[in-house]
Amino acid sequence: MRVLVVNIYFDPQSFGGATVVAERMAEQLSVNHGWEVCSLAVRFADLPTASIVRYRTRFGSDGFNIGLPYHGDKDYEARFRNRDFIDPFARVLDHVRPDVVHVHCIQDIGAEFLDVLVERQLPFAVTIHDFWWICERQFMIDIQGNYCGQRKIDYARCAVCSGQRARVERRAEYLKAQLAKADRILAVSDFTRDMLVANGLPEAKVVVNKNGIAPPGDDYVPDRRGAGGDGEPTVFGFVGGPGPIKGWDLIVEAFSALPRESYRLLAVDGGAAIGQSWRRDLERSGGHLNLEVIPAYTSQTINDTFRRFDALLAPSNWKETFGLTVREALVRQIWVIASDAGGLAEDIADGINGRVLSFPPTAEELYRAVSEKIKNKSGNNKVSPELVLIEAQAEQLSRTLHTLVQEPAEYGSEEKREDTCR
Repeated sequence: MRVLVVNIYFDPQSFGGATVVAERMAEQLSVNHGWEVCSLAVRFADLPTASIVRYRTRFGSDGFNIGLPYHGDKDYEARFRNRDFIDPFARVLDHVRPDVVHVHCIQDIGAEFLDVLVERQLPFAVTIHDFWWICERQFMIDIQGNYCGQRKIDYARCAVCSGQRARVERRAEYLKAQLAKADRILAVSDFTRDMLVANGLPEAKVVVNKNGIAPPGDDYVPDRRGAGGDGEPTVFGFVGGPGPIKGWDLIVEAFSALPRESYRLLAVDGGAAIGQSWRRDLERSGGHLNLEVIPAYTSQTINDTFRRFDALLAPSNWKETFGLTVREALVRQIWVIASDAGGLAEDIADGINGRVLSFPPTAEELYRAVSEKIKNKSGNNKVSPELVLIEAQAEQLSRTLHTLVQEPAEYGSEEKREDTCR
């Protein structure tokens, strides 16, 4: 059977935890579960009309990339409807002829294309990686840079950020109605499912398909903790941008009060994965710290990056749906200092494999947790038994997609399909 995976990014333009999950699940479905997999992503540019490029991904499957005109702030509804995507998407469907479609992140792609799937009676599942569907600002961060703290969305509060209640309400109600058309809505954590159901998504359709983590491999040396004795600085890793969402401002404040010789702070320049760079902003704000900005890692180099860390910092200022980086550290027995931010901290046992800060976190609390780790480098790092590995996630996902597949109707028999996606 054949599945078309839709995400805003896909190899070779891989960016963000959601893309990592989409790529891993596509590979797992193909290699271990007998699915023929095709992927579809987009790129935005100054184009007069849409264009389609077909290529071979590094996973050995066919990929399609649709170039779309970027409307930016010129057309508000294009950001969540985007009719430019409809025709090229239909053309890809005609070529691929999938049995089922698995949708991931579609910000700027828009959700109007889901009607094409409904019209063609093609079953589809949508994995929810963030709150784009119910929040105009995607991460529920208000215009002051603070998490808005809502559970059941109040559009009157959203109007403070948007400036137009009718506009933001129209957007959210449209997207929720589109999402409700999915045959399955897959939440990446219990927190995510709770938020979706609280905001009116059909409870029977919303199931948890917790993100799986790739184990580091048998040759991974989990730590260098304490190797240099008491005089060795403790190495803290940070994966995120220089803004307040991931708590970088709290890190700068907390580490400013520490002796420089007691720590090293390694900040990953994740923006480089999409042709940008956060190096200058990170160094500008944290230049007085014992800071080194290091290159972004890939699935092939993540072990080399993470084995340098004694602890990972994740003092998030927004309640995250999951937190892939946190789990990638936990599975490598790296101590994690994270805020109690929704799905982010669900797999941290406080005092066992990390330290859970209150929400919203404070620089003072972060300082205490960091100081504690400096005093006790070795810690008591245990791999959480609750961590889901990618094989388990893929197995559950494969079963779910199988249940959605119906007998071919408009697309005809398997023999009439073009042999693509292999």
